[in-house]
Amino acid sequence: MSPLKNPKIFHITHIENLPRILAAGALWSDARVRAANAATTNVGLQNLKDRRMRKPVQVGAKGVVGDYVPFYFCPRSVMLYLLHRGHANYQGGQESIVHLVSDVGAAVSLERPWAFTDRNATTDYATHFDDLADLDKIDWSVMPLRIWNDPVVKELRQAEFLVHDVFPWSAIHAIAVMSLAMRERVDALLAASSSRPPVTVRPDWYY
Repeated sequence: MSPLKNPKIFHITHIENLPRILAAGALWSDARVRAANAATTNVGLQNLKDRRMRKPVQVGAKGVVGDYVPFYFCPRSVMLYLLHRGHANYQGGQESIVHLVSDVGAAVSLERPWAFTDRNATTDYATHFDDLADLDKIDWSVMPLRIWNDPVVKELRQAEFLVHDVFPWSAIHAIAVMSLAMRERVDALLAASSSRPPVTVRPDWYY
């Protein structure tokens, strides 16, 4: 079983996306963002985002991966490393990226369709689950790792928890940022929000 009864889940986004998220009162799936033609600061690889719009989810509400708001089971994710290094669609570095933190229990209590995968959801051999008893199918030993050169470990650290369509802002319990300057920026954005999760500086969650 998972070493945690209620694993934390982590969503990363650019700080410039927070005003839109707060105004909507929720994180949106990529499919909803596209349908609304919403202005967003994209940090993802476009080819992978497009693939997620075609990759079927095998359980629950089904649809495609892009219909879901994605979370990882660890901070300092493989995706964050790509943002730190820069890629074809994003060269802004990691300092402006914020970690939005919730947990599996909160996600399930929303009574929205959900699923999770045992590795990167875009791989052809990822297994999809919609029963919490299957959390033991995730390799929890890889989640704390700070070095993960092995390609299999890299995939396993990208296991995802997926919530269909929207994830209410009220279910975000904490925010972590890289620097004091970023915490001040996030605090300023949260000032008018009715839900203000605590913001902490966690440089150990970054590269």
